[in-house]
Amino acid sequence: MLASYLHNFIFIKTQKTGSTTVESVFADFCGPDDVITPLGHKDEMRRNNGKPLCRNFESSKELEDKWIASLIEGNRLYRREGARESMKFYSHMGAGEIKSKLDATFWANAFKFTIERHPYEKVVSAAFYKLGLKRPTEEFPKMLKKILRKQSYATFRYYSIDNQVIVDDIVKLENLRPDLERVAKKIGVTLPDELPRMKSHVRQDERPAREILTQSQKDEVYHVCKQEFDLLGYER
Repeated sequence: MLASYLHNFIFIKTQKTGSTTVESVFADFCGPDDVITPLGHKDEMRRNNGKPLCRNFESSKELEDKWIASLIEGNRLYRREGARESMKFYSHMGAGEIKSKLDATFWANAFKFTIERHPYEKVVSAAFYKLGLKRPTEEFPKMLKKILRKQSYATFRYYSIDNQVIVDDIVKLENLRPDLERVAKKIGVTLPDELPRMKSHVRQDERPAREILTQSQKDEVYHVCKQEFDLLGYER
């Protein structure tokens, strides 16, 4: 999640949509007083050449320094033991919570955007991400069923309040570069020639998701993500 007072924008981060890549690109444009929420250890250290870029996300400077130190050290224990409870801003925040913690005038006037992806692809991506590279691919069907059961792949909730979309623009991962160019132009920044590729190394089957999912699984995803299908015109 990003909140830039310097360029007057808010980026709302979704899940398994390429949002870490987008966040990494636009974090580079943020000023010293802007909010940049932390990524995991590897991604946080990678996006700024070994130095954490996150800032202004904690409820106090002391706690923020501890969190950043844990990222540098790779200390997952600190971040797992409820330390996030004190965070004012964190990575995957819903629009309603973000709104409640930002200045009302800034929220009302800021350009708000997010990123989406075909729901079939989000489900398959989430399953491979949870599976990781160390587990055998034979365990994928079991992991996929778990992801489908949890239904956390539905991301409409992140950028809506009371079922109403509150963002000014939605980038599609399938049209990433042109869509980001459009957003960059609106907020007055210039994209780098090459976009970083974050979290793109764990998918063990490169087939399109519609070739991996069964018809009943596709029907289930459509039911859960109907708002996303309707809003963005994705084909079933």
